[in-house]
Order: sequence, then C-alpha cells, then structure tokens
Amino acid sequence: MINLKKKDLAYYSRIIWFYMKYQIISKGIVGIVILPIFTLIIQKLIKSTGRTNLSSGDYLEFLFSFKGIEMLIFAIILLIILTGLDINALIIMSAMIRENRVVSNIRSIVYIGIKSLKSFLKPSGLFLLIYVAIIVPLVSIGITISPMENFQIPNFIKSVIFDNNILSVLFYTIIFILTLITLVHIFTFHYILISEYDIRRALKESSKLMKKYWKEFIVEILKRTLKRIFIIIALIILIFLTTLPAYIIPKSIYISRFLTLFTLFIIIGIIAFITFMAVPVFIEDLTRLFYELNEKEGRRIELNMKLDKKKMEYKKPLEFNIGSKKFFTISITLILIVDIVFALILTFNFETIFNPKRDIEIIVHRGGGDLAAENSLRGLEKAIELGADRSEFDVQRTRDNQYIINHDMNFKRLTGEKRKSSDMDLDEIERLKIKDTFNSSRPSQKVARLEEFLDTGKNNIGLFIELKGNTADRQMADDIVRLVKERGMEDEIVLLSLDYELIKYIEEKYPEMKSGFLYFFSIGDIGRLKGDYLIMEEREASKGRVEEIQKAGKKAIVWTVNTPKSIDRFVKSNVDGIITDHFKKVKDAIKERDQRSDFEIIIDKLLDFDK
Repeated sequence: MINLKKKDLAYYSRIIWFYMKYQIISKGIVGIVILPIFTLIIQKLIKSTGRTNLSSGDYLEFLFSFKGIEMLIFAIILLIILTGLDINALIIMSAMIRENRVVSNIRSIVYIGIKSLKSFLKPSGLFLLIYVAIIVPLVSIGITISPMENFQIPNFIKSVIFDNNILSVLFYTIIFILTLITLVHIFTFHYILISEYDIRRALKESSKLMKKYWKEFIVEILKRTLKRIFIIIALIILIFLTTLPAYIIPKSIYISRFLTLFTLFIIIGIIAFITFMAVPVFIEDLTRLFYELNEKEGRRIELNMKLDKKKMEYKKPLEFNIGSKKFFTISITLILIVDIVFALILTFNFETIFNPKRDIEIIVHRGGGDLAAENSLRGLEKAIELGADRSEFDVQRTRDNQYIINHDMNFKRLTGEKRKSSDMDLDEIERLKIKDTFNSSRPSQKVARLEEFLDTGKNNIGLFIELKGNTADRQMADDIVRLVKERGMEDEIVLLSLDYELIKYIEEKYPEMKSGFLYFFSIGDIGRLKGDYLIMEEREASKGRVEEIQKAGKKAIVWTVNTPKSIDRFVKSNVDGIITDHFKKVKDAIKERDQRSDFEIIIDKLLDFDK
C-alpha cells in the first residue's frame, strides 16, 4: 500500500476508480436484476387484466383498477430503491472521501445506500423523491435517478404551449420557479443523510445556506465545470493531433475508414466514460461545497449515520492499491484491442452496417403542414404538387352528421368561432375561414369536407385519416369506411385514432382496411398492439422500439417531427415514416443524408447507438 497526500494525481485516480467501480456494480444491479424484475412484475399485472400492453390510448381504466394501484405501489418501491443506489449512496461515499475514511468494498456502500432509505419512508419523503424523479430532470439542475435522467415534456405538448403566448410565458415562469426551488433546496439530501436532519429541517437549512451563498455556489460549480470541459477538449484535440499524420499520408479507403473508426471509438469511449461518471462527480462537487459553505457558517459537518462496524471496514488514509493499477492497465489494454477488432470488422462491412439503403415516407401533418393553412384543401393540394408521400388530417362530425376537417375541440384558434363542430351544421361551418398560422400573408381558407379531401387525394397521395375529438366513435368509423369504399380507395387510406378501443373495433369489423394507433407511451409487448401502423410520439421512437414494431410486421411512424434536431435524428433513423409540419425541410434533410461523407456517416451512426 502507498500512502498518499491529498491532491496527488494518484489520490484523485483512486477516487475516480472507487466511484467507477460503484457505478459499474450499481448500474449492473439495476440493469440486470432490479429493472428486469420490475418489468416482469408490471407485465404480469398487465396480462392479468387480459391485456398485452398498456398505452396512452387505454391506461385510465387500468390505473384506477386494483392492478393499477398495485403497479403504482411497485413503481414507488422502485423509485425508493433507485434513490438509495443512485443518490444516497453516492452522497454518503463523497462524505466519507471528504472525511478521508473510505469503505473498503462496494457491497458495504450498496448496504449503506439501502439502509439510508428509512429517512424517506414517510409522505414528505415520498413527495421529495417524486419531485427529484420528475421535476429535477425538467429544470436540468440537481441530481435524479438514472431511468429519469432524460425525462422531458413531449415535443407535441411543447408545440401546443409555444404556439400560445400566454401558455409560453406561463410555462417559462413555472420552469423558472421550479429552478429556483430546486437550486435553493439542493443540499436537502446532504442534510438528511450526513447531518441526519428530518426532511422539514433539511429543507429549511438548505434554503438558509443557499440564500446566503448562492453566488459562491454558482461561481464554484461553473469554474469546476468549465475546467473539466477544457480538459476534455484538450484531450480530444491531443488524440486527434496524435493520429493526424496517419490521415495526411495517402492511403486506401479501407485504411481511411479504419483510422476514422478507431479514433472515433477512443473519443466516444472517453465521452461515454465522462457521461457515466457525471453524476458521481457532480455529487462530489456538491458535497465539497456542502462542507465548505457550512464551515463558513462556523458549523462542523461530520457524517453522523450510525454504521454497523461488522459490515464496515475503513481505510485511512485513502490509499491506492498496486493491484488496482494492474487491473486498470489491463482494462485499458483490452479496451484498445477491442477497439481495433471492432474497427476492422466495421471497416470491411461498412456499406452493410453504416449505409443501408432505406426509404422513409414523408407524411405532411394536418393536411399540408406549413405549405398552407392548417387542415385546408389548399394544403393537401400543395402536398400533392410537391410530392409528399401521404397527408395526415383530422376528421370531426357536425351536428347534422356531416364530416369536416378540423383538429381542435372548437374553431376558436383558427377562425375565432368558439363552438365545436358537433354544435354546428355544415352550412355554418363552411362559412368559416381558417387563418394561415404559418404565413399570415397567405389567404385564409375555408373549412373542408371529408369528401373533398378524399376526392382530391384519390390516386394522388396516401391519406392518414385521424378520427378526432368527442365525435370520434364507431359511427364515424362506419361512415368513413363507407365513403372510402364508395370511391374504391381502400389501399390509399389508413384510419388513425388515439382511442385504442376504436382501433380494435376497426381491426375487427374492417380487416380489409388499414389502421394506425397513435400513442405517446406504451408498456408491454409493443408488437402485439392492434393496428397496421404504430405511430409514436418522438420520445417513444427509440431504435429498439422501432425494430420491435417492424419485426411484428407493422410500420413504425414517428410524430410530430418539427425541430431541426428531431428532423436530423429521424431522417437517419430506421423509422418507416415521419409526420411533420415542414415537408421541405425534411425532404432537404433526406437529400443531405444521402450525400454524407464516410466520416459523417460514421459519426451519425456511432452517436445514434443508444437511441
């Protein structure tokens, strides 16, 4: 053993290695044991009700049943366990490191993390955990449990919010308030776990500390973050400069691809490692500041948790084991060998793996997207003129049992009329004018009838007909199928709905018609959902889910893809179709995708590996 002084390189290496071992083991426990068991329990609960899946189209009835309550209880249990492993244990570890007493084995740390959960087994504790799991990821400040790290409000909801100035201001006001609340109470867990305060006192003490030292806190966090970013950038530049001569020397396309792949594997490995260690490092920073700011207040902070000495074994001072050095060296060598092997394999199978030919249908949203006024006949005509593959639009029933094209619950947003379609006759609705929200200089359009859309689209464009609103029922399905069959358009139409029961009705009564289920979350066997097309909100459309849908013989469609980031992601993905308001942008993005260099193709593929 080698005794080390603080701030030695080996000292920090030991800390990183200690955290890394915990991350590997704890994430292994979560990924291999806890989440699979939880998933199995949830699937059994869902199947016990005669379902194969629980989705946004039929979840309410399940949630208010006894089985739904059981699922919520298991979800809370999972939340508590993950908090112990992802947050509590790391805070306690960082406190031990700060006090220069380190538990000798990771099992002990896992035990400490689980043991600490007793402080949260009360209503206020559960509320705090739910806040950490749901609110903290939204404001992107603080620490949360690993499965919720990327939790965000779906883009289709954000689009509704940002289309309304009042809702936008309200949204940003709420996010600002939640950010302040999170920032002010950021040391709550530290007071609970280190000082053993009750939750109310911990919230109060964190608030007092942050109100006094918030400037110092922000400055210190920014300094440490910028310093690490600089080191990372410098490291990547160094790697690139080291391999630069190999790129300058003339070589074959195979050598070029191999060098590109090998270098990128190393860089991505570094980035993956940094991401993997981000939470422990952030908690380490928080704990250091917790101790330092309390010391400024004249308070001596010391870990008060009562630990079972039979289960705990300390090393003091912090030491770096020679065996750990060897293990670390061997691990790095093996990683480099694996990088070389994979780079060679991918080099000689480049076209198959990195550049498979795929056609993605562009489906314009609400008639023609931004090509004209929403859900207007002019929008559909422009979509046909520019070569869109399909048009998606919304159908509602009038008071006199006619069918018109409209999305909202009423006509207020687009025409100023506050009434619903079901409260108006067709002749009243046809006098309304739809304003063009994409381009106010373009002329307004009249509300179209379903028959006009069918007749215009026939033999010109595929049609996704969404049965919409409070009039979306079996009668609507029957009437639309009749109108479609009268025109011989069965092969050109897909009937869509957010209502899963309605999709099941269409599938059972009209097997000759194609149907599509729209959803924004799903739990269970996705491939067994009814519908020829499964149309996912974009956060649901991961590579794995898309493949699962396609293996079941169904089409995987993603909606609504409007932001530059989403467009870039999905034109390079494995989806079958993209629903968008921006036809031209998506078409241009597909063209750019097909003109990428080898380097760009590799980068896109490697960065897409976890999506």
